[in-house]
Amino acid sequence: MDHLLLIFCLSTVIGLQACSATHLWCYYCDNNPDKKSYDPACSEDNYRGDSIDSWNEACYTSVHYDGSHRVIRYLTNNPEKDGACFDSGFAITCYCISSKDSNDTAPCNGSLCDHCKFPNKALTSQPSLMNIFIFCFVLLNLYGILKLSSNMKELGALVSGGKI
Repeated sequence: MDHLLLIFCLSTVIGLQACSATHLWCYYCDNNPDKKSYDPACSEDNYRGDSIDSWNEACYTSVHYDGSHRVIRYLTNNPEKDGACFDSGFAITCYCISSKDSNDTAPCNGSLCDHCKFPNKALTSQPSLMNIFIFCFVLLNLYGILKLSSNMKELGALVSGGKI
């Protein structure tokens, strides 16, 4: 039974990763002159520059407010929700999903995250695959603890053996 729960959780995580990628069309630039994707216009709102096609999860724009005024536009494999925002403590990053196969006239990550309304407050958009994996791991551990708690002698042996 323990193995079936583990297989289910791992299958769910792998399935989510394999099924959720989208054919994306994202802007690809960085206004840092030391970067390969350097474009001084990258920091402009309504950016129109280099773009890239890929099978990823979301496009993003990262606007640094740490004094560097750096702006990065690219794509990510993290399954982010369209319109989600994240404040890392030094930059605001907003995510979007833009498909070249749709009627979109330009990639979606051309803005400077103006819709993000929370300065200096970190929050996440939705559970990542790592969060799902951690949830399954915790669930398996709780199941194991509940199962073993009925037999204190066996539980003591496992703890002293370093298996829990």
